[in-house]
Amino acid sequence: RGEGEFEGMRAYRQSKLAQVLMARELAERKGDALLSVSLHPGVVDTNLFYRFVPSFLKPVMKALSQLLLLLGKLKTPHQGAETAVFLAVGRAEEVRGGQGQYWADKALRDPNPEIQDAPLRQTQWEQSAALVALEDP
Repeated sequence: RGEGEFEGMRAYRQSKLAQVLMARELAERKGDALLSVSLHPGVVDTNLFYRFVPSFLKPVMKALSQLLLLLGKLKTPHQGAETAVFLAVGRAEEVRGGQGQYWADKALRDPNPEIQDAPLRQTQWEQSAALVALEDP
């Protein structure tokens, strides 16, 4: 692809990494004053799932998705929301133990190792604060 051309999946991966970095940095900056976590809902059968599929393949992918749902390799939107709901209303002590952490399937998971990069988290925080004109980052 040409320079400056949008690459959907690359942008998606970068946005997910940014969310994980921001959750960790916010947790470190604000401590117990608020709960900050990141999560992966799993591969969920939504329109986003088909967004990067060429239109001539969509009927095949829709049929394949039904098989993947039956095999448990693809989640329904309800199943995809379970971790977010768990974190929002779960037992406080269990969820608080995962402050700043990455969750999937209602459990703590190992995120991208880049989350440990404190200068990267700080840079993202500062850039984000500048974009939204946050005066006291």
